[in-house]
Amino acid sequence: MTPERDPEKHAGELKRKVAGLEEKVADLAAEALFADEIDAVSRSAAKLEKLGDLLLQLRQRDYEWGADLEVSLQQLEAEAPSCVEKARTESAEAGERLQPDIEAAARAARRLANEANLLDDEHRVESLERQVDGLENSVSEARKRITTITKSLTQGAHELEQRLKSAKTMLDRFDERSFDLLPEESPLAAVEAVWKNSPEGEEMKGLLMLTQHRLRFEQRDEIVTKRKFLVFAAEKQQIKKCWIDEPIGHVAASEDAKEGFIFKDQLLTLQWSSRSHWHPQSLFEIEEGTAETMDRLVESVLSGQVEDDRVQTEQGTAPPRLTWPEDCPDCGARMEPPVKGQTRIVCEYCGRTVPVQTG
Repeated sequence: MTPERDPEKHAGELKRKVAGLEEKVADLAAEALFADEIDAVSRSAAKLEKLGDLLLQLRQRDYEWGADLEVSLQQLEAEAPSCVEKARTESAEAGERLQPDIEAAARAARRLANEANLLDDEHRVESLERQVDGLENSVSEARKRITTITKSLTQGAHELEQRLKSAKTMLDRFDERSFDLLPEESPLAAVEAVWKNSPEGEEMKGLLMLTQHRLRFEQRDEIVTKRKFLVFAAEKQQIKKCWIDEPIGHVAASEDAKEGFIFKDQLLTLQWSSRSHWHPQSLFEIEEGTAETMDRLVESVLSGQVEDDRVQTEQGTAPPRLTWPEDCPDCGARMEPPVKGQTRIVCEYCGRTVPVQTG
């Protein structure tokens, strides 16, 4: 047997429901202006000029990669005016269609809110609730149509911005490096990473840095050199030291993996060839982006596919030709050919070091 409801309590529940519906109708009236959607697409269009300036700055800093960046920017610039206009037209038409129903719902909500006792008008409250649900769906569908119109511009501008900012951060980090770049060497990546099996016997924080010729790991950490009262750090020292400096040809393979349950560690394993200084592998936890992204980039350098992403110049994109003596100038023994990124080769018989020439 269903217990009887308390009339006074139920009347209060209906009153609160009507108040909530009245507030929801007011929110829908504001949403039906679609100001957020118009603001988003307008800001995306406006930022394109700044993105063009940032791209120019990167090129002036000799950033040679991202062959599609200029084309992507030009396409967005060409698309922006019509995209903004279509979004404004669609939002205005949708607002006009929705306005009469929103006003009708607002009037119904006000009338119910002014009723002293809603127990006899519960059916009207339920009708208003269905009316408001229908309005929510209509506003949502209109928002989806506007988002569909603006998606290519807003998403394209966001992705382009992220790529350019990432490239700028990478160049800034290379500018602060502790090593010299080789001739014809161009930075590709510099991501925060933790070297899990470093030669120091403990984890080492730093930057995993990649060019089309070499792979490096530069330790960047801060250590306490002096403490106050045995607890508080009184003096600190910044450590910046390049530990790994290997020709990319010494990387035999790379692979990525994820470990953990909720927050998964991004792990990159580099397998070294017998000609490297590191055996047999180095394990890094990638703290920026994903290990998969870094793995794909390393593999593209190893395969040479990365050259497809180089900006075309009047001279073309062909890498410089390498030359080296096939026979040792001292003992005449056969010299082992250099791997990609190697700047000198050593005779296995007499130890003579011979530079690898580019040009």
